[in-house]
Amino acid sequence: PLTISLIPTLKKSEWTAQIAREYKKEIIIHLAFEGKNKNNIPESSIIKIHYPEEDIRKIIYNAMRAIPNFSGFSNYNNSIVLGDSRIMKIVLNEIKRNQSYFINTGTSNFNINGPERCMQKCTGL
Repeated sequence: PLTISLIPTLKKSEWTAQIAREYKKEIIIHLAFEGKNKNNIPESSIIKIHYPEEDIRKIIYNAMRAIPNFSGFSNYNNSIVLGDSRIMKIVLNEIKRNQSYFINTGTSNFNINGPERCMQKCTGL
């Protein structure tokens, strides 16, 4: 088994998603979260600590439109967002609403009581 993880705003992500679908591979969307380090992700697609709920939902919606037929989400970057319960509640509730899942890639030391606790606390799962 092979799962393809794509950053929706990068040039070849849509093309890669088409190829993955042709080969019947699972696709997950890498959500870009604000991190301690700079990266090559366009600023407009990074979920940041100070963003209001509407902006966070818009970023997730645009990611889902760019990469249709996805199965789940994962976090991208050494993220400080993972430690923010307000943002994670918005993100996880949006993911739950779309009957999807979230994988914490373990790239951050900023988790709110660990990923399992965050999932339970934020979404009631």
